[in-house]
Amino acid sequence: MKKGYWVVAYRSISDESALKHYGDLAIPAIEAAGGKTLIQTAIEPRESGLKQRIVVTEFENFEKALATTIAPLTRQP
Repeated sequence: MKKGYWVVAYRSISDESALKHYGDLAIPAIEAAGGKTLIQTAIEPRESGLKQRIVVTEFENFEKALATTIAPLTRQP
């Protein structure tokens, strides 16, 4: 069966502490669903001086990638 992938582009990062907090919640949820981070670029300014990040996550199959959601874990109470 073909694998499933998430490709997430953070085109700008205005609050690095909020991104870290999000990662602290999201990474365990993604891993619990079988997701594996393949690529995570650095945050340092690159092209045009923008702070950007790309994250690629692999799942066992497309259905698992679609079914995985971390939104409930990252909502503020």
